[in-house]
Formats: sequence, C-alpha cells, structure tokens
Amino acid sequence: MAKFVWVAPALMAGLAAIWGGNQPLAGAASPAQPPARAQVQTRTAPDIPAPPPAPAYTFFHGRWPRSVSIPLALHPDTLVAQRMPDVVPPSRAVTVYLPLYPGAKRVQSVPEIADMGTPLDGDLVDGSLYAESPASEASIRAWYVKEMQTIGYTLSGQAEAARYGQVTSRAYEFTKRGIPGNPTQFPDIELRFLEQPHGGQTVFSLKASFIVVPPRPRDTYLSTDITRVVLDDGQRTQTVTDHAWISHVVAEINQLPVQTPGISSGGPAIAAGSITTITATFYPASGDPIRVVDHIYFGPVTVGTDPTGLAGTEALWSALVGVFQPR
Repeated sequence: MAKFVWVAPALMAGLAAIWGGNQPLAGAASPAQPPARAQVQTRTAPDIPAPPPAPAYTFFHGRWPRSVSIPLALHPDTLVAQRMPDVVPPSRAVTVYLPLYPGAKRVQSVPEIADMGTPLDGDLVDGSLYAESPASEASIRAWYVKEMQTIGYTLSGQAEAARYGQVTSRAYEFTKRGIPGNPTQFPDIELRFLEQPHGGQTVFSLKASFIVVPPRPRDTYLSTDITRVVLDDGQRTQTVTDHAWISHVVAEINQLPVQTPGISSGGPAIAAGSITTITATFYPASGDPIRVVDHIYFGPVTVGTDPTGLAGTEALWSALVGVFQPR
C-alpha cells in the first residue's frame, strides 16, 4: 500500500470544502465551451471594463530553445470523471510544451512512479510523459529547477511515495503564482522520479495539470465610477467613501474568476459570532446601485443579479470585513 509523506501543502482528492478558480488566461488558442449559464440582462454603462480575453490553451511554445520541446496534450482526468460523473469536463485539451532533459529518451508509462495527488476539480485536465537518462536524479532535478526558473516557476512542494516502509518514488512540484492543486493562470508541473534506477538509467516523469476556468460574464464586472459603498454584515451597516479603498475593492472584485466545481482545503475555522456574510452595495456616479454578496473566504461571490458564482479571495474578504473592525 503506497504511503505519501508530505513536505509542502498541496490540495488533494478527498478534502472537504467547495473551491473556485483563479484568473482567466490570455492567449491565442480557442477557448473551451463551458456549461450553459443563466442569461441575465447586461448592464451597459460605458465604464464597465470589458472581460479579459477568453482562456488560451497553449503554454510555453517556443520557450525552450536550449532543449527538445515536447508538446503534451492534457485531457480530463479519469479519477475526477469517476468521482464527479455529473460535472461536464472541459471540451478541449490544453497543450503544454515541456523541455526534455538533454540526452534523455522517452519511454512508456511507468505506473510505479507516483504523483502528488489529483485535485478533485471538474475543470481539471492533465497529462504525463515518461523518460530515462544515464544522468543522476540530482543532476536532472537541478537542470529542471533552472529551466523552470526561466519561465517564472519555483519549487513549491515535494513528496515521497513509500511501499512497506521503502521509498519507491519522489515528486517535486513547480508552480507559478499559486499553491499546488489550485486554479491559477498557469499549469502545475510535477517532476517525478523512480527511486531505483533501471538498467543504469534514471527513470523520471513530467506531469502537467491545469484547471480550465470558464470565462466570466460581462455583467459581473463593476464599473470604475463608484462613489460610495454601503456594507452590511447582518447586524451593522457602514458607509465607505474613501476613493483608495473603493478602487482597491473594485479591482479585487473585477479580477475574481468564475468558481469551478470541485474540492479544496477549505477556509479557516470560524469563531462563534464571527462575520460570515457581507453584502456590499456599490453606488456608481450614474446608473443603478450594484449589490455584491461575499461569504467568508471560500464561499462564492455574486455581483448584481447574475447568478454566476465567483471565487472569493482572502484579500477581498479582509478588505470588506476590515471596515467593521475597530481602528
């Protein structure tokens, strides 16, 4: 029975709170078609920012001039499909170009190499390639650390898989602007090694995973001419007219991604009497006020009458709840 020893946190299958995605992507590939959403009347104020470009599904093409670049097509994860049969997966594969260690040779799948787990998210796609090299694990790992740094990635976690007390494989997780297993703008990349060499060859694998966040409806963006905000925590109300605070909160809300169906590590424990929901009404210089409802940390955020749930952030929640805290 394989046992995983965690060195850094990652969000794996079996955790128990609803999560959301992160920022939409920019690029040139065609977007996937998300499940149909309810149609609502769209606000037409000229200063409502246009939604970001539709998600792109090609990463790092032409970014590896010093090595062989392997295009890896990502597809809906089979474990997620089994655990979440009612969720419609992304309709198009993501392509991630990965560098192959100099002199390494690709091989067939090696099931003995374990990974760091599979986030249970209905919009997850992933894929792996396997290779072998006469070089040592330390040399291969050091080379990939440097290569990942050239595209802004850092080593954010590592793990060991063991069987009957003996380590069978090791995994190293690289991420850019995010925690492993969370929806971000860029795919997670995992470097995995078989503990024992085969025939004098170091056997290793690269796994890429990505959560395809659906595009955000235009009507869920706030205009930039907000003059005041009235906040209600269910017991008290506060009015904010500070331009810097309003600009910060509007920017935070406008960059929230659509919440994706899945599971995460959840938020912090909630003490008795703590605020759990805040309703903020934004008053623009012209036009009708827009109501935004936020739930503590990992609950959905809704804007106006659009039913689309957005993935809240700690930064947004802290800004809203801070209005009610003593200064």
